[in-house]
Amino acid sequence: MVSVLACGAVVGFAWAGMPGVAAADDGPRFEHWLFNGTLSDARLGETIALPCEFNGQTEVPGPLEGNSKCTPTTASGKLFGLVPVKLGLTETESAPITATLSAVPGLITFTGTYKANLGVTSVALLGLTIPTSCATAEPLVFALEVTRPTSEIVTTGFPFSGTVNVPRFKCSGGLLGPLFGVVASGLLSGPDNAFTITLAPGP
Repeated sequence: MVSVLACGAVVGFAWAGMPGVAAADDGPRFEHWLFNGTLSDARLGETIALPCEFNGQTEVPGPLEGNSKCTPTTASGKLFGLVPVKLGLTETESAPITATLSAVPGLITFTGTYKANLGVTSVALLGLTIPTSCATAEPLVFALEVTRPTSEIVTTGFPFSGTVNVPRFKCSGGLLGPLFGVVASGLLSGPDNAFTITLAPGP
């Protein structure tokens, strides 16, 4: 059986000298790591870019916890299958990212969860851009699970993939709020949306 000390040494070697990893007494700190993703929305029929960064800390082996900060993005589709529409989107974590890192010599397994709300900040159609204040009624829950060779983490990080449910949207804004909620939900909400997320050292 491989000892915990041996596993820690292997993982520690992986972090040593990596961009965006700072040494600390209680474990490596991840600073400004890329946490970029894509969401292939089944109902919209488009792939949405989700550019984010990650800051956090881990014990090796042991728990990892951190936070994401995402850049606003856009998505395009057709309302009722006919009218071109462009949505302003945000992604905001609803809780810290939590995971467990386990290791054997040469391999690291990352098992965690990322929960985030998708927001709609604007709807552009027919030459008009209408500000909105919408968010999913519940968070999207991304299962982050992968086993990687230690040597590949140094260069390409942790690539995750799977499917996620996009909950229905709720919107504020008086009488028009419910209408925008119906529009956003009709364009984006539903099950079995493929996603990718890569947690990797920044440039």
